[in-house]
Amino acid sequence: MTTGPAAADDKPKGNSPVHEIADGPLRAAIWQQEGEYGPLYSVTFCRGYKDKGGDCKDSYSFGPDDLLPLGELARDARAWIKQRRRADREARREDEAEMATA
Repeated sequence: MTTGPAAADDKPKGNSPVHEIADGPLRAAIWQQEGEYGPLYSVTFCRGYKDKGGDCKDSYSFGPDDLLPLGELARDARAWIKQRRRADREARREDEAEMATA
């Protein structure tokens, strides 16, 4: 688990989340990478705001009023990942069955 904010330069160029869930200014971004045994998923959370110049920015720090909505975002992200893993397993089984009959 990442303990601090990820700098914009830390993101690989061209990499974007496979899914995003928002609740007001709060966002959960779900990321996927390929592992040895199939896709691996991780989630990052941020809070959007506008700076004094009116530019949109992200913060990785949350206030007390953000905590319950953040928990709900985490629950929604977990549900999305569980559904996606189920679909991934089914697709792998179908591929294996096709290869066995070929």
